[in-house]
Amino acid sequence: MTRQNKEIAQRIMTLREDNGLSPEEMARKLDMATEDYVVLESGETDLPISLLETISQLFGIQFSILITGSEPKLRVYSVTRKGEGTHINRKSEYSYEALASNFQGKSMIPFEVTVPVSGDVPVATNGHEGQEFDYVLQGSINIIIDDTVITLNEGDSIYFDSTHKHGMTAIGSTALLLVMVDA
Repeated sequence: MTRQNKEIAQRIMTLREDNGLSPEEMARKLDMATEDYVVLESGETDLPISLLETISQLFGIQFSILITGSEPKLRVYSVTRKGEGTHINRKSEYSYEALASNFQGKSMIPFEVTVPVSGDVPVATNGHEGQEFDYVLQGSINIIIDDTVITLNEGDSIYFDSTHKHGMTAIGSTALLLVMVDA
């Protein structure tokens, strides 16, 4: 796994310990097996964005603190130049670039997401609290929500209840999306 995964996992462990929680208690709060939580804390596994959002909410911290390790400073506006967002290399399925990690008190979290073609590999799905908006900037994708497959092309968008299991794969070649989730 990446150095970034290990750093995020270390921050999670520190938050857990600072709040007097055992790994077993933390696993219960996250509705996961203790063994899976211990692996997560080791930094040796993928860290789903939805799980990171849940952990930041559980401890009452901003998502960007969990990802970057630093407190957001900006209150009026935050400019992110092309390619200069906070890259989140945590899962092989997608590549995330956080587009407003230094803005305080976000009500939404914007990402630029690169989605590869999955080929013969089944599309991984997950759900998370809140709602999600996906806008296809480049290419085409199949997005799966529960058992429904929806094809989106460049310029298409979808807004949905993200508590439903969902995932996506690019069609033909890598796709680029603007994704916004609740903070």
